[in-house]
Amino acid sequence: MPRRAALLVSPRAFHAGPCGADPKEAFVSVFLIRAAVGTAAAYAAMRIFHPEAHAGYSLVLAGVLVGVAYIVEKLRKDREG
Repeated sequence: MPRRAALLVSPRAFHAGPCGADPKEAFVSVFLIRAAVGTAAAYAAMRIFHPEAHAGYSLVLAGVLVGVAYIVEKLRKDREG
């Protein structure tokens, strides 16, 4: 029976909670997803609005988008409890 390739992100990480997976594993999973989505959105936005811009600006914008995602998450959690 062939072995299946190892997943980059454990499926348990998506069920993190009080009784869920390791919080560090969940943090890495969420970070990887946010980084991928932020990079794709930044690249698309830079190519649409400033096609002449250097690729480094897309990486800076991706970092800003990921940072804003964490700030918004913290604000949401502070308001909830």
